[in-house]
Amino acid sequence: MRVVAWLALGVVTVLQGCELGGDSCGGEPDCGPGPVDPLCAGEGSGYCAGDTQVNCYADGTSQYQSDCASEETPRTCVEGKLGIAFCAVSAEQDERCQGDPWPTLCDGGVLTICREGMVEEVRTCPGGACIVHDPMSFCALDTERDARCMVDGRPYLRELCDGAWMIRCIDGYAALLHECGEAGCGDDGENAWCY
Repeated sequence: MRVVAWLALGVVTVLQGCELGGDSCGGEPDCGPGPVDPLCAGEGSGYCAGDTQVNCYADGTSQYQSDCASEETPRTCVEGKLGIAFCAVSAEQDERCQGDPWPTLCDGGVLTICREGMVEEVRTCPGGACIVHDPMSFCALDTERDARCMVDGRPYLRELCDGAWMIRCIDGYAALLHECGEAGCGDDGENAWCY
């Protein structure tokens, strides 16, 4: 009976808060939705402000995503045909990147990732291990399959830890996924995560 009374009190309190225009943020100044961004026009897409990528949300608010020009290898912000802003090597169309789905290419150990007909990213793979794979080529740690990524002689899709690195197995190859840093990496034999 006491539980029911407490639940009823909780419901009444919440309803009173709604009726009185209660502050669900508890007075926190940076809590809750931000101001409507007129450039978002109420659509969940994004836009470029110079070389800054800005994401838009369905409620018309926006959030800074990244400064493409300040990356280690500077890129430029482009607004694709789908209305989503992203960082690309160039705003120019590249003939290698035409096709659907967007191609990924290996050339001399270098991975080129395409998006909407433009080069989104170019990566030099460690040890030249760019693996041609359908539907998407990728950088691996080695040009040979990794025993950790195989089960009974068959490629196994899983994630694992290698020191501070989280590794994803793709078709039996170990592909670098993410550096966890000082916090460290943990795995359960199937999935991995950063602490």
